[in-house]
Amino acid sequence: MAIIVSFSKGKLAEIPANQLSLPTSSPFKHAIAGVGFVEANSGNIDVGSFASGIVQKMHVKEGDVVEANAPLFELDTRSARLQVTIDEHEIKALEQCVEAAKATYGSAEDLYNRDKQLKDGVKSRSNIKKVEFDFQKALADLNTQKMKLEQARAKHALSSVALDKLIVKAPVAGLILKTYVNKGEYINENKQTPIMTMGSHKPLYVRVQIDENDVGRYEKGAKAVGFLRSNSTVTYPLTCVRFEPYAMPKNKLSGDSNEKVDTRIVEVVYKIEDTKDDVIIGQQMDVFIETSKAG
Repeated sequence: MAIIVSFSKGKLAEIPANQLSLPTSSPFKHAIAGVGFVEANSGNIDVGSFASGIVQKMHVKEGDVVEANAPLFELDTRSARLQVTIDEHEIKALEQCVEAAKATYGSAEDLYNRDKQLKDGVKSRSNIKKVEFDFQKALADLNTQKMKLEQARAKHALSSVALDKLIVKAPVAGLILKTYVNKGEYINENKQTPIMTMGSHKPLYVRVQIDENDVGRYEKGAKAVGFLRSNSTVTYPLTCVRFEPYAMPKNKLSGDSNEKVDTRIVEVVYKIEDTKDDVIIGQQMDVFIETSKAG
């Protein structure tokens, strides 16, 4: 009796299947399967620095949305700002010199023009020559002061560029994804690792890796559907943006046990239609691309 009861009544309750762990299936009759990686439509931009130095100020943090050319962070700008101020004062001083040279030239020109209208013998030849030389000297001095002013303005522009290089700005409007430096840290302009990662996040794109063996089945502009890896019940219609005709080694792995790492892949970029807030840049998607050719 105990054996009968244990087999008939002692069974554990059936556990419902976890929908998140169920494998995705293609909604198309024939499809190409690929692994997709969500990215910004501008590409995930690893922001660099034109110069080396200590980070003086951070203007943004992860999750901030910025406009194009908004300041992201800046290095120590004290010396550069002082140089700009010195150049501005030099320009103002030379502008005054130019005005003084203009006045001297105007007076010399007027006297020279008067002497030319005088009759012979009214003034000695030596005095006439002196007036002519004074006029030529005034003209040369005016041109010299103008050239010095132009040089000062060019020097000011150069120092302004040097200052601008110390303030790193957003190359595009978008979302700050990750920062790798903090205030007070040293940045090397030759540093290979990124300082900050950002990208334009409206809309989001999916970079789909297609096995080189399936490239022949791909049809330009084909429709596709993406399944979010973290929740396979959520699907997104995808619109083709571009096909990148370059086969390269696989450098992003999905983690599947049967994944072949020595196979080359070709990438196709799709736009996610109707993006929801549950999609994060860097997430993986299972993508199925419609094709008329059976695999």
